[in-house]
Formats: sequence, C-alpha cells, structure tokens
Amino acid sequence: MRALAGCVLALMLGPVAAAPALALGVVYPDVPEPYRALFLRIVEGIEDANGGGVQTLAVSDDTDPQALAAWASRRRLDAVIALGRQGMEAARTLQGALPVVVGAVSLRPGPAEGVTGVSLVPEPGAVFARLRRIAPGVRRVHVVYSVEESGWLVARAKEAAPAMGLSLHAEAVADAREGTRRLLEMTRGLRGAEEAVWLLRDRRAVAEQVVLAELVRRAWEQGFVLFSSSPAHAGRGALFAAYPDSLGLGRRLARLAAEAAAGRGPAGIRPLEALALAVNLRTARHMGIELGEEILGAAEVVFPQR
Repeated sequence: MRALAGCVLALMLGPVAAAPALALGVVYPDVPEPYRALFLRIVEGIEDANGGGVQTLAVSDDTDPQALAAWASRRRLDAVIALGRQGMEAARTLQGALPVVVGAVSLRPGPAEGVTGVSLVPEPGAVFARLRRIAPGVRRVHVVYSVEESGWLVARAKEAAPAMGLSLHAEAVADAREGTRRLLEMTRGLRGAEEAVWLLRDRRAVAEQVVLAELVRRAWEQGFVLFSSSPAHAGRGALFAAYPDSLGLGRRLARLAAEAAAGRGPAGIRPLEALALAVNLRTARHMGIELGEEILGAAEVVFPQR
C-alpha cells in the first residue's frame, strides 16, 4: 500500500529535476550591451552543461577582492569560471582557495603554469575545416600577420594546413600600414576559386576598416574566397566567418571546471574549436558556390538578413 501511495504521489508531482553537477560561480566584466549579452550567452552554455546551479557576479576594476572571496564562500562554490580580462584578473585572488577556469580571453593555447581555460581565438584547424566544407576548391590560403600578436596563431595554422590539403602563404609585417599595403599587393594577382584570403583580427597587421571594402570588391571580381573570424565581415561581403560559439564555449568551460573540481586534467589553455558560422549567400551565389542545406542549417547567421 505504501509503495502504491508513493507511485501515485510521484505521478502527481511529476519528474524530479536532476540536481546540478556542481555549485559553479561565474565572474564576468560589468560591461554594457551588446557585450554583456555575449558573456551571458556563455553563461547559458555553462548552465546547460552543468544542469543549472550557476551563480553569477559582474565585476569591474573596482571590485573588492575580499568581497569577491566572501561571495564565493557564502555560496559554497566548487569552482569559479572567470570570463574576460576583468573576470580573470578579479578571480586571481581566489586561486589556491578554489579551482579557477578562464575563458573569453585571447590567450595562446598550450601549457600554462597554474592556469586552466579555453582561448577565445578560433583554432586554425577548425577554421580550415569550415573552409574546406564551404569552398572545397580552395588550395592556397594567403594571410598577413604581425609576429607579436598572431605569430603563434600562424604557426598553428602552418601545422594544420597540410592535413586539410591547403598551402598557407603567410607574410609577417611590421605594422598595420605595411600590412594593409602588402595585402592589397598580394591580392592584386589572385585569380580563381583555388585562392583564398584569410583576414585575421590582428590590429597590428591590417587596418581592416580601410581595406575590407576593397578586398570584397576584388574577391567578387577576381573570384577568390575571402573569409575571417568576424561575422561583421561576412555581413559586408566576405564569403563566411568562423567565430566563437558562445554556447559551445560555455559548455566546454563547464566540463573543464568539473575536471578541475575533481582534481583531474592538466593545467593549460585549450584551443577554441567550438565555432559558429556566418555565411553570405549573395557572395556564394555570385561565386557559383552552392551552400547546401547542411551548411545553411548549421549557420548561426545568414546574410543578407531578411
């Protein structure tokens, strides 16, 4: 009889929600929109992977370290995820007391003493994989870069390119003025769908606000592929952009936090492989590139927007 009563009660109450895996704290910069929405989207991914149980705190340069420590202690957190430069700096005071995982920061992937997290810079191999799916005829990728800001990224790209059947032609420049000039010289002779130009988000190498419109014009007229890691570039005529997937990044950070809280997994910065996709359908049609339902369905943004 008691068993029957228990079954009836369970049916009346409905399914019981699973408890969150961890008590996680997330600290992120106190910034206005639209930047705030980007951080909250990462938080959404963290909550999704953790099953809820996430406490958030917006921090600034004026955040009191003792107040932050008290916040974490009152909530009995298992680990803290720090987003952005401000979040990372604020959470330094918690290291040693709690596992801290960092994300949404443009860090170089690789071993790092006492730091665990995910870079915000898209992994070149993952970017090239999107390129091969969207424009399989591309054989050569051209890029200009500054050693100081993107030297490590281009080194990883050189390792990744051959496995994708690509040849990377990279030229280091001293500053944005030289880089802009060299990029225009480089693209003057590019012809056909076997050529591609990768526009890096490297302020020391290219003045993108100066050169983007001309690159788009040349890509349309000369038939080469233009791609980047900025959805705004796809909106202005680049064929596609592969950029950070905020939800995917959040889920990855939650898994790293679980590993750190359990004392598993080495320290270090992981590459960002969770990428969202923005495509320009008008550019694709002009170039004779067929974007199938699989690509369009996977795209976060399709330009021109209706």
